[in-house]
Amino acid sequence: MTIRSKLAEWIRASDSLEVLCRNLNRPERVVDLGCGKFATALAYLKARFPDTATYGLDIIPAERMQANLDDYREHDLNCPLLPYEAEMFDAIVLRHVIEHLAQPLRLGSEINRLLKRGGLLYVEAPNFTSMFLPSFEFGIEQGGPFNFWDDPHHVRPYTRRSLWSFIELSGLHVERVSLTRNWRRAPQNLIEIGRGFCRSDRNTVISALWNLYGWCVFGIGRKS
Repeated sequence: MTIRSKLAEWIRASDSLEVLCRNLNRPERVVDLGCGKFATALAYLKARFPDTATYGLDIIPAERMQANLDDYREHDLNCPLLPYEAEMFDAIVLRHVIEHLAQPLRLGSEINRLLKRGGLLYVEAPNFTSMFLPSFEFGIEQGGPFNFWDDPHHVRPYTRRSLWSFIELSGLHVERVSLTRNWRRAPQNLIEIGRGFCRSDRNTVISALWNLYGWCVFGIGRKS
């Protein structure tokens, strides 16, 4: 292993999704609810567990998907009854979904139904402090929220306490709740911010600033 690869592994070890990976033992099936067209979380997990079957679900039409998944289904998560069998998954990923839902706890009961005994939920949402950031106009036509209310589909942000409650009210044991911030990425983030401004790339700037600021909170819950 080269010095460069060792450094990359050391940085990645503090990523919030890596916390989930360390608690998984050769998962058979993983689903990402609200996976997005690139399904980046599932790609991350597939790199760690190549034999795992990846399932994605989102409101995006199948023809617009740009991810290679074992199974994809089009579904509106405001309709909480999910098209899967009970106790089907070893892990469920729920990233940047519950802040869009008027009644997220209705989804929580379905998460409990779909998880196997001992299965894990990874949930991530904007931190309440994201409401207090400026809404800067740089590259505004490219989209991407910096202030929480930049996204007109957002309903509410979360605190660590409210995310803890969401996991508990979903009938799961809370393993961890924390900010997604990875300080090991800070030097890289500063370079990315400069590069993003030079290239008029709003999303690169926002992604780096999200990490530095601690824009998101995440939680992990386990089904007993």
